[in-house]
Amino acid sequence: MAAQGHRAARQPIEYGIKFSAQTASGPRIVILYRSTKRPGTRLVIQDPEIEDAAALCAHLAGESAPAARREARHIASALSAYANVDHIGSDEAGKGDYFGPIVVCALYAPSESFPLLREIGVRDSKELVDGESLRTAAAIEQVCPIFKRVSVGPERYNEMHASMGSNLNRVLGWMHLTAIDDVLGQLESNAKEVSGMVVVVDQFASAGLLIKGQSPRMQTTTLFQTPRAERDVVVAAASIMARAGFLQGLDRLSAQAGVRLPKGASAQVDAAGRELVKRLGPGSLVQYAKRHFKNTERVLQGIARS
Repeated sequence: MAAQGHRAARQPIEYGIKFSAQTASGPRIVILYRSTKRPGTRLVIQDPEIEDAAALCAHLAGESAPAARREARHIASALSAYANVDHIGSDEAGKGDYFGPIVVCALYAPSESFPLLREIGVRDSKELVDGESLRTAAAIEQVCPIFKRVSVGPERYNEMHASMGSNLNRVLGWMHLTAIDDVLGQLESNAKEVSGMVVVVDQFASAGLLIKGQSPRMQTTTLFQTPRAERDVVVAAASIMARAGFLQGLDRLSAQAGVRLPKGASAQVDAAGRELVKRLGPGSLVQYAKRHFKNTERVLQGIARS
């Protein structure tokens, strides 16, 4: 896109869109995203004091709206192809939370179960409060018993993150592949043909990351990876199962630490981190937190000042 001296490359991110814009004043990053903490949309601009910020925002708003509508239509059209087909959905929870595990769930659902999944309240897990997630997950297990959760706790996650080049997406790729392959194995054990099986994954990275590590039986599947895949009822069910696993894991770690470990990565989380370090020492962050988050620096600086 180019207008008024602005050129920008558009990149989908979780909950929104990131623009890498080249302006008359130099390169700028602009992020437009839907907040999960407070209702509404948030706009983040690198160096917002630049003189052409208003013009840049006006340009991006004009350019991004049609593109967003086209993307929404494309996703809806693509997902509709699987609306009445048995398939596997896979999604994750916990990757944006400082404390607790990351959990991926892959879940198989036959097409006849789709109306029942909707009836019990299956939708994007981000729309459910914690109690709803746990109750709905228990109901999903009764409807769709073929699933696999892969949970990576903080200590193991910190090791994997370091060994995989400090790349979260590589960790997620391994987790999704492991969960999906396990579900395919369960289907084979139940004499279900897996060749040609559709697998829908909520997009977290390029499709190549999943294709590269596929097992022989997964190579026979039809992999569809897309942003906002939770619009598909099977992926939405997987997202709820992953969320429930994350909440349960966070509760276990809180009980183990003797400190209530909050969700997210906010100032409240920093306060809990300082309490944790005061009680158990700086090394405890490796056991309970994703140490590469910026929260670690803030927690340790807060301790040093106290």
